[in-house]
Amino acid sequence: ISLKIFNCIHETSQNIIDEFFHIPQALQYCNFNFTYWDPKITTLPGLYLVSVTVLKPFTDCTPYTLRFTNLMASCINLYLFYSIILKLNNKSSNLKIALQALNLSILTPLYFFSHLYYTDTISLLSVLLFIKLYLNKSNIFTLMLCGLFSILVRQTNVVWIAFCLGQTIINIFVQSYIKSNSSAKIDKKIKKKRETYDLNKFNSAQ
Repeated sequence: ISLKIFNCIHETSQNIIDEFFHIPQALQYCNFNFTYWDPKITTLPGLYLVSVTVLKPFTDCTPYTLRFTNLMASCINLYLFYSIILKLNNKSSNLKIALQALNLSILTPLYFFSHLYYTDTISLLSVLLFIKLYLNKSNIFTLMLCGLFSILVRQTNVVWIAFCLGQTIINIFVQSYIKSNSSAKIDKKIKKKRETYDLNKFNSAQ
């Protein structure tokens, strides 16, 4: 169904709003002209680098194939939504989780942009991938690379990276407090037992 909608949109519309800037810029990158930059573009070149990496080894860069990368990314987003929801709420049935993931994937603005060559779909993919790696407690180097890629696609993604970093810092403080509080309770119990033992010993001596 999505492919039919995608083909219909492509046949009836050439460039839509920001595609007038994104598609020519991507075509320059596909021709390995990395020095060209349209000053009207306000995002970093992550979207175009993804397009070159995905398309160039297999096919030519055209408006159709450039848009199609976003459609493929939307399918990956569906899987990422599913895996993240499953991680956070593994008590629900797989069918319910799948329906929740599908519901998020076909959210109207998101679904619309998955048929065009915009940064939205790839940007979401990078954020979801970062969150998935974060929840799976991947090593710091992998998280840093994914976070850098996410920001390279869209600068505002730094907010989500900072959110995860903030949560990590809070968790460290909470765990540290629990550990210190637990140690203090253990020390108190040991001290109490020693006092009881000393008292019993004193009474026995009398």
